[in-house]
Parts: sequence; C-alpha cells; structure tokens
Amino acid sequence: MKKEVAIAIVIGLLLGLVVTFGIYTARRSSSLVQQSAELLASTRPDSPDATPVQNSLVISSPEDGLITSDKEIQVSGTTDPNTFVFIFFDDQYQLEKADATGNFSTKIPTKPGSMLIVLRTLDESGNSVEDERSLYIGDPSNLSASVASTSASPKPSPTPKASPRPSVRPTVSPAPAQ
Repeated sequence: MKKEVAIAIVIGLLLGLVVTFGIYTARRSSSLVQQSAELLASTRPDSPDATPVQNSLVISSPEDGLITSDKEIQVSGTTDPNTFVFIFFDDQYQLEKADATGNFSTKIPTKPGSMLIVLRTLDESGNSVEDERSLYIGDPSNLSASVASTSASPKPSPTPKASPRPSVRPTVSPAPAQ
C-alpha cells in the first residue's frame, strides 16, 4: 500500500508540473501575440503616428529609346534624399548616393549595340523602386530606315489583243470537160 501511495504522489507531481508548464507557455505566447499586434497597429498607414513610405525615382537622363554614338552616357535623376542608387548596365553596376536634396548624376561607359540601363533605389528603411531605359549606341548616320512603297491602285498588265488572220482556203471545183 505504501508503494501505491508513493506512485500516486509522483504521478500527481508530474501532472502538476505539466499543467503548470502549459499555463506558463500559454501566458507567454499570449503576451507575444499582444506585442506583435501592438507593433502592427503602430505601423499601419491609418495610424496617426505612422509615416508613409514614399520612395520615388524619376530618371531625367537618358531618355528611353535614345539613339546616340557617345562613348559615355550621363545618367541623372531624383529620388529621396540620401538614397542609394544602383545603376545596372552591360553586366556591370555602379553605386551612387543621392545628395541631401535627392539628386544624383553619374556617367557610365557605353558599347556599340543595344543597351539596357536599370536603376534601382534603396533607402535606409530597405524600400526599393526600379525603373529602366533602353538605348541604342551606334553611328546615327549609318542607321537607315526604308519604307516599302505600295501603290494605291493596281497597275493593269497589257491585255493581249487578238489580230485577225486571213484564212484563205482554196476551193476546188471540178473543171468542165472539153
């Protein structure tokens, strides 16, 4: 009988520890959920103390579709102040930082042929905006374009004219006998 009482006490203690640990874990996760909810509420745009994210990028140079023979291209524009601007071109990239007013400007080398320039900004909060420009680098005087001309009305081909042929058939008549 002492053995059964000892086993019951040990089982009771273990069961009590399991229940206590469960209550502790539930309260702890409840407070984490509450903290997460408060954090989310403070970053919502309709919250009065939240600042909206307005990361912008305006490329002023070069124009999209530009055709030039320059060895270097001026890349410039505006973005948010003190934002990093990554310029990707021809399997290379260049990193610029916008000044305190948000302006940036740099020159990049070019190679003959088509060229895609991708600009991506990254601000201090990790927000990013991307824009791109397509260019063609080559000698503009060597570029030629031809327009196929089509006539508005078809030109008739000369129609063969039949010319009458004289058809002479000899007529044979029996000669009178003498």
